[in-house]
Amino acid sequence: MIFEDIVLENGDYLYLIGKKSPLNFNFYLNRCFGYLTNAYDFNFIFLKDCPRPNQTEISYFSNECQFFINNLNACQIPSSNDINRFNNDPACQQFLNDYYGYNACVNRYQYSDNFFKKEWYVFANEQFADFNHDKIILKDATGAIVDVYQY
Repeated sequence: MIFEDIVLENGDYLYLIGKKSPLNFNFYLNRCFGYLTNAYDFNFIFLKDCPRPNQTEISYFSNECQFFINNLNACQIPSSNDINRFNNDPACQQFLNDYYGYNACVNRYQYSDNFFKKEWYVFANEQFADFNHDKIILKDATGAIVDVYQY
């Protein structure tokens, strides 16, 4: 694991969460992160927005396969039973095996302009602020105040 300072760029958002991270570390959200909700409990802290295949990519599959792909939920990974339904369409099966999942998504889209979501999720391991009223002060490395959030 790499421990580094979090550097916010212009337009970045930081979400400070008073719970333990499901991954045991803070993270900078990318378009593929929604696939991890299949293995980790993120309590819906972010919108699942995994890239979807375009129509050209799936146009040579059977109608049944195209219908199935077009009706998958965002970031849904097809089950082996789903994949086995397409024994008569091996190209479809291969696509379903290769396209869906976190690693496949990162490999395919990591160089896209909109891959990163400009959102940091920072976990404090426990609730540290009062739910009704509090003040959070964000400072830079020199101690200068960058932002204040009071509620």
